[in-house]
Amino acid sequence: MLEKAVRTGAESPELHAMSHRRIWAAFIVTLASCLSVWWILDRRVEERQLLDPGAFASDRFNRWEFPATPPPGVSFDRDIASSVYLFASSADTADFIWFTPFQPKQVPVKFATKPWGGGWLIGINLGGWEEAPGEMAARWAPRTPGRNFLFRLPNGEIESLHQLDDEQAMAMSTSWIANSTAPIAPLSAFWVQWYLNLTKVSDSPWREVRVGASSGGLKGTQYDSLMPLSDGSWITAVASDGRSIAAVEMSDSAGAIALNGQWREGVMLVSSDTAPIDWSTLGWPDSAAVLGGAPVIDADFGSWEQGFEKWGVYAGDQRVVWRTQTKKSPSNFSANSSVAERVSVDPAVQPRGSTSTGLDFKIDRDRNLGVLRNHRTNAEMDLVWEPREVVAQDSEGKRIWSLELNTDDRPKVWEVDLYRNRKYQAVVFAEKEVHVIDVLGRSVRGFPKRWSRGFSAVGVLDYDRNRQYRFLMAAPNGELFNFRREGERTPGWNFKPQSERYITSIAHVRVGNKDYIFAGQDDNSVRFLKRSGEDRFSAPLKFPSGQEPVFRLGATIETSAVLFFDGAGVIQERIIGSNQPTGMNGLTRGLFVEVEDRTGDGIPEVVVQTSTGEEIWGANNERINL
Repeated sequence: MLEKAVRTGAESPELHAMSHRRIWAAFIVTLASCLSVWWILDRRVEERQLLDPGAFASDRFNRWEFPATPPPGVSFDRDIASSVYLFASSADTADFIWFTPFQPKQVPVKFATKPWGGGWLIGINLGGWEEAPGEMAARWAPRTPGRNFLFRLPNGEIESLHQLDDEQAMAMSTSWIANSTAPIAPLSAFWVQWYLNLTKVSDSPWREVRVGASSGGLKGTQYDSLMPLSDGSWITAVASDGRSIAAVEMSDSAGAIALNGQWREGVMLVSSDTAPIDWSTLGWPDSAAVLGGAPVIDADFGSWEQGFEKWGVYAGDQRVVWRTQTKKSPSNFSANSSVAERVSVDPAVQPRGSTSTGLDFKIDRDRNLGVLRNHRTNAEMDLVWEPREVVAQDSEGKRIWSLELNTDDRPKVWEVDLYRNRKYQAVVFAEKEVHVIDVLGRSVRGFPKRWSRGFSAVGVLDYDRNRQYRFLMAAPNGELFNFRREGERTPGWNFKPQSERYITSIAHVRVGNKDYIFAGQDDNSVRFLKRSGEDRFSAPLKFPSGQEPVFRLGATIETSAVLFFDGAGVIQERIIGSNQPTGMNGLTRGLFVEVEDRTGDGIPEVVVQTSTGEEIWGANNERINL
């Protein structure tokens, strides 16, 4: 009987159909679950934090570029022009390795691809890639906008170059010179004039001329042996036919005789020619002309090579900072260099105003709030403060849009890319209101945010530099609100106000792998918060209420320091973990301060804007003349 029932049940058409429906339902549920998991994983991959390959590349590569021209014949399903890195060990493209944040759609047969660091390596020989950072990685500090190059020169020096514009070619570079000696004084008029005599003559036979105020600069040339003999400045020149000369300051003529050189008025001259030297053909400066007002250039080094000229200043720590303006492309530094068109890489949050010096403002600082990139015109708009309104205008001063505000106080402005599509918006904080405005002057959905008593501080934070912004708004009742995207509350925010205190300064700082939200309060105390709003670190630091902090980072948050001004305008620097004075404390007066790598060597300088101009201070708290 039992056997019959089982057989009947198995053969029942109704139960058979139900069984199939259950199987199909289970299959559909499983498929939907798989698709959901795939979508979540894909979103996570899309929103991953990319590694900077320059922090891992080895010294095998002697030329680094960012952004670089994409590999030939490789196609993508999106625009990657501003996000390609190139690492080359020779002029042979077979030794090139590119890195892009996106998987290539199509590659030539000879190319290989490999996932790495959240992106993709592309090249003919990817076996040359290894994670072994050395001297080059230590000097790699790309900046935007503009193009970045890092070279290891044939003489062993490492040189970085940051170029803003291919047409004007306004560039700044840094060389690291081994065993360099700090110049006692900049180049004198005599040596500058001699250099100019060799480089400015239309029919000059010289293709390469260098001059320096420190003997250390001779390192790596064929005249290395003269370095310990020099009493100061020097000059070298190489002609198109291979002839060369070198002259060094030398107080003792006996040394010149021993080296088969010629000596004249404290200068020893040697030449690759065996024939006697005719000083008159070598641009020897006329003493009367020099005393009568030769061109004086405030520099320690000069370099001219086939029309490419630059002047350098010794900046300490074996660094020479170079500046140049020429129509030569940086590809002149190395054959077959890959040079991309000028592009802008996505910024993190771009604060406009406050502590920035803004030397290139077309409008006076009190009115100029900053700039906003307009993706429609591929140009920048100036954001200008007029009485009770922010005005966006083009380069010719034409008004594009305006935003009326109910305050006479100067607002604060940031540039953001809220939708992560390189279509930028301006965040405007003005007392009781926080607006987010697009390039057409329209408010973004979810904004403005308003507080009847006015916000005591506002911060726009991008923790991972991936354009996942957080809008922090502090109120006089002690609250600190956290919004994201189109103005919705950020989940997981657990901030608790302290009794009878409220926040007047907001900033984000990352030390190591930890984030800290700097929350300065009205009683000059400071809280350091986690991303969740909870306290992460307790510090005895005292910081003036309402000022914006500028950080000099150490190995930990405790050893890091913060810069600010006292009531007399004197710069102060305090160690966060102890509130003890350090570094720049009391060294100068100023109006604004920022920490920025002005020399391109990865070591940030302190830039102070004073009433008379700009001061740049190095890592050793010494003035630098750039």
